[in-house]
Amino acid sequence: MRLPSLFLVFGWYVALVLTGCAISAPVQEMSNARQTIQAAKDVGAGEYAPELLSIAEKLLDKAARKLEQGDYAVARDFALEAQEQAMLARQKAVDKSGNRPQND
Repeated sequence: MRLPSLFLVFGWYVALVLTGCAISAPVQEMSNARQTIQAAKDVGAGEYAPELLSIAEKLLDKAARKLEQGDYAVARDFALEAQEQAMLARQKAVDKSGNRPQND
């Protein structure tokens, strides 16, 4: 085998390994979204920002379905969007209620 061919084969191998690492299950993203949704509920998002909280929960459900189907990239996107919506819901609830969350 010639040297350039060896580099080409090695390059493909490295690309495959890196691709395999990039599409792992979004376990941390799912956990973060769940925790952020709970934090939003804890400050009254169900009362003060129900629409945003509902969107966050629906996105998390979509993420869970995609995770079960093995579509990790889409699951990750849904989980990240769920977390973002939950953060908005939490902030809206804090702003409307006038209550500042406790830092435990």
